[in-house]
Amino acid sequence: MISMIFFIFCMDDASLLGEKGWHIKQAGLFMPLQRHEVQIRANGELYVRSFSDRRIQRYDARGKKIGQFGAKGKGPGEFTFPVRSFFLDDRMWVLDMLDGSLSEFNEGGDFVRKLRLDSRNETILKVSGGWVFGNWGIHRYQNPAKLLLVDNSFENVKLVRAISEPGNRRTWRIWRTKMGDAGSYSPINTQPQLFAAADGSRVFLTDAHLFKIYVYDNKGGLVHTIERNEKRIPFDREWAEADLKGIKAELKVNVTRWEKLYPEYFPAIREIIIDPNGNLAIDRWRGRPDDNHYPITLNMKGEEVKAAYSWETLTRLLGTHGNYGYLSSWDATAEEAGFAKVLLENLNEFVKKYPVVYEGSLRYDMSLRE
Repeated sequence: MISMIFFIFCMDDASLLGEKGWHIKQAGLFMPLQRHEVQIRANGELYVRSFSDRRIQRYDARGKKIGQFGAKGKGPGEFTFPVRSFFLDDRMWVLDMLDGSLSEFNEGGDFVRKLRLDSRNETILKVSGGWVFGNWGIHRYQNPAKLLLVDNSFENVKLVRAISEPGNRRTWRIWRTKMGDAGSYSPINTQPQLFAAADGSRVFLTDAHLFKIYVYDNKGGLVHTIERNEKRIPFDREWAEADLKGIKAELKVNVTRWEKLYPEYFPAIREIIIDPNGNLAIDRWRGRPDDNHYPITLNMKGEEVKAAYSWETLTRLLGTHGNYGYLSSWDATAEEAGFAKVLLENLNEFVKKYPVVYEGSLRYDMSLRE
């Protein structure tokens, strides 16, 4: 069991944090927090997923730890590979990819039920009154790919959209055959991306190739489509080969043949984040993935607006509550993660003052199987 140490400071950052702000430097987490690992309630309480010990840590609005729940295992209220968490409709949900399940908890952390998913490879998001599923998953889906809506009972299913080209997620896999070890490698994500508004009222689905975003309501109805005419960028195979060479050097198995899933072009949309003003911050591909980001900010009508937050700030923003945002932090010397409650107007400044420099991988999408 990892011992949890919590240290809150305010005085040296009062100008940035604000009167009710705080910064937890040591949270017992040993990789920087990602956006989907923190959920924020309407009363300001936070639920933070700790992957290493398979627990959810609970904090009040002042940054004080008030409890935790979950454990490693396959029993009620336990997790094996918790990859996502959601808080909506006064319920906490944890997605366990390895177990292929969704565990439901009440707002106090008491276990309610566990639901089995049809596939471990589904992309799933919580919306108000139900869920949306994308069955294109981690590996290439052999059946027709679909975007589905299901209510909270998981009994009533509605087809929202058929996906003609599900693409591939950024990942590599290795499997053993009679002819030797074989592998497949996808250097970038070429799948449609699915995300939802914080209040669960809207669902956004990107086209796998073009700059096109389908906007749906929480009942699965198409509200409108956002489109831009963006020049398509040819995929950089030289970069992909160099990246694969690095992967091969780290492997302890001899892969005799690789299936290289290289696209002809980069997708137009690289990533989307909804900023605190409710606008869409959209990162676009402009060549090698190692190069700088190239974001644009659009309002919900698809009109370009001035960006209020840097892309680095948005990637570290875990959520908002009132006039405050919650940012991830990282102590490179101690190799320990933290998070801070910062005034919205000071988010960019805090990110500049406390940069995150992390050399490890934040990805789990890799596998080695018999």
